[in-house]
Amino acid sequence: MDQANRLVVAAHIKAIADSADTFDAARADAIDRLLQNLEAPKVVLKLGAVTESESQEGHAAGVGDVEIPGERRRRSLSVGERELRCGAYVVTRCGPQAYEIRHVMEVDAESEAGELMQLARLNGRWEARLNQPRRLVLGFLVVQFGNRFVPWKIGI
Repeated sequence: MDQANRLVVAAHIKAIADSADTFDAARADAIDRLLQNLEAPKVVLKLGAVTESESQEGHAAGVGDVEIPGERRRRSLSVGERELRCGAYVVTRCGPQAYEIRHVMEVDAESEAGELMQLARLNGRWEARLNQPRRLVLGFLVVQFGNRFVPWKIGI
């Protein structure tokens, strides 16, 4: 898929995300039409980790006391998944007329990058659903079990 069509897909996704409680189903149809050749994987294994380093404090000559904040890094490994980068989104086909869309870049610092949305045709209509994963916290280790998508918006 060429870059112009990827940006068209990104524009449709953004319009769906920015709409109120409903969105124009023609946008979802356009996404489906543009991504019809994206294959759905048979088996997918995803692993992810977040590491944080401690902040550093010290004294710099001519500057005074300085503090360097800790760094947070996300790492992920995906086997069997076929992704397509479309602007600020990564799109994966889950099945016929079903897509997972991850927001991977945000200009606004207050918005959380990494949000996962599902766009799927269910019961004859397009639905956008947000991910609410199940998490188990064991001290410093956080285990996330699967994806649980809850209704968010309906295409009309």
